[in-house]
Amino acid sequence: MQTIFIISIFSLIMTVISAIISMGSSNTAQLTDQRIEETRQFFENISRVALNDITMEYMHGNPNGATTPESFIKNLSEIKRLSSGRLTNPALDAWGQEIQGAVLTEYQSLTASTDPENRVIVPVTGYLLVSGGPDRVIQTTITSPTNVAQIYSIVVPTNSVGVPQNDDIIYAFDNRTVQQQILESIKARMNRIGTAALKELQVRISDYRQTKLATYQQQVASGQQGDLTLLDITNDTAAPKFLALDNSNQGKDNRRLLGVDEEFAMLEREIGTGGQFVLSAAQPSSTMAPLVIGITNDPAKPTPWGRPANQFRFQIKVSISSS
Repeated sequence: MQTIFIISIFSLIMTVISAIISMGSSNTAQLTDQRIEETRQFFENISRVALNDITMEYMHGNPNGATTPESFIKNLSEIKRLSSGRLTNPALDAWGQEIQGAVLTEYQSLTASTDPENRVIVPVTGYLLVSGGPDRVIQTTITSPTNVAQIYSIVVPTNSVGVPQNDDIIYAFDNRTVQQQILESIKARMNRIGTAALKELQVRISDYRQTKLATYQQQVASGQQGDLTLLDITNDTAAPKFLALDNSNQGKDNRRLLGVDEEFAMLEREIGTGGQFVLSAAQPSSTMAPLVIGITNDPAKPTPWGRPANQFRFQIKVSISSS
């Protein structure tokens, strides 16, 4: 009887020990999963801020010229604050290891029109964020990319059925799409300016033609042979022209008249790097000549867009003939 009791107690102890071990293993696995998710979420948050905040504000995804994730994270307050209160060193993953990878910028051409005079060369930044994962060792071969496209070739190796061969966490992204969106936003604002200018001119031309038509009708009514050239404003030097929208006092008054002064203000605002654009929209020489609305860098305070040998310029043309 005593032997049976001892065996029962021993069995109970072993059961409890097994349960503790199993619980410990379960907790360890759960903690590992949480850290994996935490690191992935951190990488996604870096991407979100780099694209939606930094690129949009600075028109550059790497305004401080960082070459490593560590310097990129530590030297930009927008990124650094993502890990505030989580780790003393903001450039560490959930296992306390320094995030590896690369940050590099190259200049690429963007397109938003077919005008051959438009030159849009912008800085496109690629980001590669790498964590060694639960084993704290980066096993994937990390080469030094020399262009943005190469960052996407650095991935965790898989076997023939697609199973990852290590527990590294790799996240790659770039900001070209956001730079394109900024260009499209610039174009949209310029188009609104052009549309407002065109509509205003169309009203004045309509009134002018009515005056010419009245003169023609008076000629006919008085028995004269009506001068049909009165109705053709193609070469009429007295016909209305687009309003000047330049930086002169009259041009600024015209901007307010058209209700596009806010569009000019937004396009010429100073960005995070201290640079800004300037717009030009001089009055055309004739009624049929197009209004050319151009945007370039302020020579004294250029933005990151453009290169010394390929200065940034974007323009749209609005004309009566194309309306």
